[in-house]
Amino acid sequence: EMLAGIRLEFERRVENMAWMDNFTMANAEKKLEAMDFQVGYPHKWPEMEDFGTLDLSPNRFFEDMEKVSVRKSVTQRQLLFKEPRRDTWSHAATTINAFYSRVKNALFIPAGILQPPFFSADFPSCRNYGGIGSVLGHEMTHGFDNHGRNYDAEGKKKNWWDDDTAAEFDRRTDCVAEQFSEYTIDGGLHVDGNRTLGENIADSGGLKMSYRAFLAKRPEATALEKQVFFLSYAQIWCGLERPSALKSHVLTGVHSPKRWRVIGSLRDSRDFAEAYQCPAGSPMNPEKKCVVW
Repeated sequence: EMLAGIRLEFERRVENMAWMDNFTMANAEKKLEAMDFQVGYPHKWPEMEDFGTLDLSPNRFFEDMEKVSVRKSVTQRQLLFKEPRRDTWSHAATTINAFYSRVKNALFIPAGILQPPFFSADFPSCRNYGGIGSVLGHEMTHGFDNHGRNYDAEGKKKNWWDDDTAAEFDRRTDCVAEQFSEYTIDGGLHVDGNRTLGENIADSGGLKMSYRAFLAKRPEATALEKQVFFLSYAQIWCGLERPSALKSHVLTGVHSPKRWRVIGSLRDSRDFAEAYQCPAGSPMNPEKKCVVW
């Protein structure tokens, strides 16, 4: 239900994009409609690897592991000559994360993430949409970030954009990259706005689509519920890292530090500014906002 609602809001958003031409808009809607959702566990469980033909022994652990690894590598190489299958997962159902595949145009939502603080059947809608809803929207938006936009509805690498629309998309993403490149961690090290661009686009877009899906579900939502939505979003990124780990994350990671994932997305959100009545021109409601989706 949440995925369907978020996709519907994304489609509505695309239909109202003033900077998008009709040709590109139709292709974007086609891609959204074709997007596959797999929740909890695979539609089809993978077949177990057959190691019966290997000469294994309980007394040769290292050698046996080497043989098993070689067999797995052979199996993986064979997949290079086959079409991607949507019903195969590359992660365990117990994984506390969610994924989008460009070549499959599919979302994978493992059972492991369907628990607090992301989701609970006992949570009010505002908290679930702010938590797991924003994650679902995040993964959906990956299909239209600076990498995902290069793949069509069938997962094929193809240019389905009008040149002028693509140029406007690049201008908007440049704004996001510049914004996040201004953020620093202790010690003055800057976030790499270009390397983290795809994730930052997905954070912002996912937050917006989930919020609109929440309001569609609860049009009578109170001011407090609207605030709780954004509070729930911020809560899922609460965490601590050692300074050395944070520095490594900034130097090599594709995600912005947790603090900036929250602040960066919320300061670009007019919905957040309205919910918390942030004065125009204040740090969390700047006049210049970087908006792609």
